[in-house]
Amino acid sequence: MPRQPPNGSPPPKRRAPAPISSWLKPRLRRIEALLNYASITAPFSGTISRRLVDPGALVMAGDTSGGPILAVVRTDRLRLVLDIP
Repeated sequence: MPRQPPNGSPPPKRRAPAPISSWLKPRLRRIEALLNYASITAPFSGTISRRLVDPGALVMAGDTSGGPILAVVRTDRLRLVLDIP
């Protein structure tokens, strides 16, 4: 027998969770696409040697006036040049 509240009224019925509505799915896809622009991926493995833009600064794609935003050094191929006496 289900428990009833002290005032004698029946307990409230729980609703099943509502499915994501059709208008929300496109918004979710748009937000996920925008989040993909939040990171920069290099086409090779390496280490950032110089950061030329402050973290959190807004950088526009295709903005040629700003110049580079960072310098990456490849670590899979290194060349060592030194003099041996």
